[in-house]
Amino acid sequence: MRCSGSTVTLPRLGTIHTHESTEALAGKIAEGKARILSASVSRTAQRWFVSFTVEVEREVPDHHRRPRTAVGIDLGISSVITAVDHRGRVIRFPGPKPLKAALGRLCRAARAHSRKKTGSANRRKSARRLARIHARIANCRLDALHKATTWLAARYETVVVEDLNVAGMLRNRRLARSLADQSFGTVRHQLGSKTVWRGGRLLVAERFFPSSKTCSGCGTVKAKAGRAHLPLRRLRPGHRSGRERCEEPSRARRQWQRGLWSRGKTQPCWAHGGEAGGDPTKQASWGPQAGTRHRASG
Repeated sequence: MRCSGSTVTLPRLGTIHTHESTEALAGKIAEGKARILSASVSRTAQRWFVSFTVEVEREVPDHHRRPRTAVGIDLGISSVITAVDHRGRVIRFPGPKPLKAALGRLCRAARAHSRKKTGSANRRKSARRLARIHARIANCRLDALHKATTWLAARYETVVVEDLNVAGMLRNRRLARSLADQSFGTVRHQLGSKTVWRGGRLLVAERFFPSSKTCSGCGTVKAKAGRAHLPLRRLRPGHRSGRERCEEPSRARRQWQRGLWSRGKTQPCWAHGGEAGGDPTKQASWGPQAGTRHRASG
């Protein structure tokens, strides 16, 4: 197995021309920095792909190019990623929702395919059309997630994510389609690799971590707090929007704050009279009844 320029040579298949150039891989092999272990040939939407399993010498930096930077992210449906960095800046990555955008076209293609006679040329033609729609949906989703995760891993040394029970969330028949369209599991998988490649690290918050009961300023945890008693976090003074939109940055901020707690750092909170270095697991009774409101600088 070898590759050179715009061709690849495979066992039993011989030399095959490729649509994309293989000069980058061929250059690493020529320099002795990579070695091809195996190759897999697959077909997706009438297009053939060859995937190489390569052993390559990757230079991992000892430290991140922007040290002491951290960001906490919250995954959602309206915005696939809502992030809050160490400076309190709120960053949103609106998901493309490719399945929702192409659902009408996909339904029409599937309905037309089901009406074609089995084994006919028209049925094979409609199957190819349906496969192209599915492939475009997957490619649009992966492209958006790759751009977002690459930007986060390159800009922040520490990235804090939450450990979501995605399989359990997909059991909700009212939200399963929207959740699957955002591909939460892919976000965590990509961040796990890209942060290491750039000298950073990925912190995963515990699944049962009480983020909805925790103050994003000092870490005070309310013993009992239902949804109706949670203080409303606002993005900036005068901001008016739905409750979910206001809570997303607060959840992301608490994920980032938990990353600081894991390193023994906290910040003071004027709402609870907390001091830097306090116990983030301190139990206290607080909420709207005390007139507290948190305000995040946008």
